[in-house]
Amino acid sequence: MEINLEQTILRGIDTSGMSYQKRVNLARRIEGYVDSKLDYQHRLLAVKFSNIVDQKLEKLMFSIAFDKWESAVQGARWRLDSFGNWIANPSVTVPNFILERKTEQCSTCMCSFINRFLLPAACDIEAESRYMAVKWIPKNATVLEVGARYGSVSCAISRVLEQSGKLVSVDADDSVWEYLERNRANFKCNFHIAKGLLGKRDGRIKKNHYGTVAFTEDMHNDAGDTIPGDAGLIVPHFTVADLENKHSLKFNVANFDCEGCLPHVLKDFPELVKQLKLLIIEVHDFLEDETVANLTTNGWKILQIYRRQYVLENARAGSDVGF
Repeated sequence: MEINLEQTILRGIDTSGMSYQKRVNLARRIEGYVDSKLDYQHRLLAVKFSNIVDQKLEKLMFSIAFDKWESAVQGARWRLDSFGNWIANPSVTVPNFILERKTEQCSTCMCSFINRFLLPAACDIEAESRYMAVKWIPKNATVLEVGARYGSVSCAISRVLEQSGKLVSVDADDSVWEYLERNRANFKCNFHIAKGLLGKRDGRIKKNHYGTVAFTEDMHNDAGDTIPGDAGLIVPHFTVADLENKHSLKFNVANFDCEGCLPHVLKDFPELVKQLKLLIIEVHDFLEDETVANLTTNGWKILQIYRRQYVLENARAGSDVGF
């Protein structure tokens, strides 16, 4: 038994086909095995294996904890309260093995959205966006979301729309796409994902801790300098018409939380300003603040300002946009 266990440790542990209980039992066997090597006769062997076993045991225990956590998220019945907070029934408890490793605040979603590190995503920074979405977006709207990240707002909008599927969520960061899809499945949300940037040509992205700035080569910052991108990270583009035609939709609401992309998008697609009835914008910089001011001088009315969130209504939009 010990020889087989030694070989298993050295070549790696494949637990993909094991049940939860079998993985727990294996973890306990490994712990017992390591302890048994701490006598005088096997001390050298224990030293040889200690680092390998510690790493693989931690990986195994993380896998067990993660599967238990994700299963609880999938099995819960989720609802949004009037402030956009996610509430589960039964309540989801994140295992301590996961909580001890998380670095971001997530109480407003019960720490149940997954980030690219397989840890709770920072959904608290999107709490204000969810609040505005829940408060202002009509259930019969057709929504364009620019800047989906891990999907806590995307899923909130999907619930507001009563899972109609009339939501396209755009994100340019390739490192979040897999987990955006995973959260969509875990929360049983109905929306389309566009993996790229909203523009007229392909571009690049510049990543930071919480989000991604996506831009084409002709975009500039506040100082007029060309924005530098991460080498090699080419991002495909979509036009508004591309998205509408692909999904047989016509947008009348847009939610922008894209780290400063709004002025560039509206410059590329001025027709979008005319067809939208409602805009929710998280303002990140001077250019986005200036864009909001320009909208208010061109027929848009501010319905609410909530910290960095601006909600605007287009008084000139025709009746064909709905609601």
